[in-house]
Formats: sequence, structure tokens, C-alpha cells
Amino acid sequence: MTSRTLETRCNVATDLQAIAERIALAMLAKSGVREWTDETIRISLADAAIDIAARLLGLIHNDGEHYVALPDYMKVEPGTAKTIKNSGGDAAITLASLANGNGTSAGGRQAATLDLGANWAQSWRIDVDFELAATPTAGNVINLYASWSNTTGAGKGNTSGSDAAYTGYSNNLDAAVKHLEFLGAHICTAQATTTVQKSNVAIIRPKGRYLNLVVDNRSGAAFHSTDTNQVITLTPLEDLVQDVV
Repeated sequence: MTSRTLETRCNVATDLQAIAERIALAMLAKSGVREWTDETIRISLADAAIDIAARLLGLIHNDGEHYVALPDYMKVEPGTAKTIKNSGGDAAITLASLANGNGTSAGGRQAATLDLGANWAQSWRIDVDFELAATPTAGNVINLYASWSNTTGAGKGNTSGSDAAYTGYSNNLDAAVKHLEFLGAHICTAQATTTVQKSNVAIIRPKGRYLNLVVDNRSGAAFHSTDTNQVITLTPLEDLVQDVV
């Protein structure tokens, strides 16, 4: 929901309240004191004023049973996460033994296309779990890049949409990733197997339904020889309208 839309709907809520108040005062003026001193009658009077105001503003459906929801405030809640990993996830990537990169033909791996869904959230949090076979250089990075598309399969930067080695064009990863969107980087600490390094990489805003993700290993060490602890998790951060009750 845009800020303009939210502002408009909040203005409608203000109008509803103002009109209902005027109607209630007019109803009080036409009724006797004994009539509205009874609590049950007061509740009925208030409900009637709101109902009349809502009908005047067109906020009641034709069946007369439901009000159009009016937002009170916006909230964010996490949705169902999607994972990119060797098996059992939403898209496959094989990171086992991925070499430390040299910027040309080594160190890059691309995932199979990930479908974010027909109505994907505007914002997603990326978390990673990486296990390295040897001690990386502290402060070195494992970069994540994206090709966005409205269709599954091959994408930008010569990504294929399949779980495979990635060298971009003509075995030059450094040049090819410039055609992709840089999502963020895992900053390595000097821990090797059996420690699994975990980090929040970034909050991203997808540019399309389908994601071809590229991992560029610049850690100074190869990934561990098993994929058990190699997982990239994307969690949607969904806008939630908390309605007036």
C-alpha cells in the first residue's frame, strides 16, 4: 500500500467519525432525556449513527452486512521463508568444495531459478549459513548477486537458471557480475569446519518474480566438502494493515 493510499483511507476514517458524531448529536436532539440515559439505547444510537454515516460514505457493501476495512496502522511480519540449498529447498545450489575465486573462472556458483511467487513481498531478508573447509581470511567476503526476471530460466550475466558453475562470459566472472545486482556479502571470520558461519546479509527489494542467484567465493578458502550446512534463506517481510475494529 502506498503512503498516498494509506493517507486517503485514513482521511475516510476521519470523515466517518465526523459524520457519525453529527448524526448522533442530531439524533440526541430529537430524542428525550429518558430515551438515551438507558445504556442499551445509547449503544443502539451510536451504532445507528455509524451505520448511517458509513452508508453515506459508501463503506457498506450492498448486502448491508460488512464494512470496508479501514487501516489503523501498518505493521510488518515475516512470511514463509524460501531456501536455496543442495536438496530439500525451493531452489538448488551445490556449494560443496566451491573453490576460492580468482576473479575469472573459479569461485562462482549459480543456483537454479527461485520463484518468489506471483504476489511476492516488496522486501526480503537474506540470511546465510556457510561452512568452510579451511580457515578463511577474517574480513574476506562471499558475495551474492542476482539476476531478476519475469520468466524462469536463463537470465542476465549469462546465468542459466540451473545449478551449475558460474564463470559469466568467456570465463571472466569479475566482468560478468557487473551485469547482475549485488545483493550483499557475508563477511568471514577466521573459523573453519566444524563451525558454521551465519550472518544477516541484506534486506533486498526484488525486481522480478524469478531470481537467478550467484555465489562468488572470495573468502580465501574453499567451502566444506559437504552441502549439509550450506543454506541461503530468503524471508519475505510482508506489509500488514492492522484494521480498525
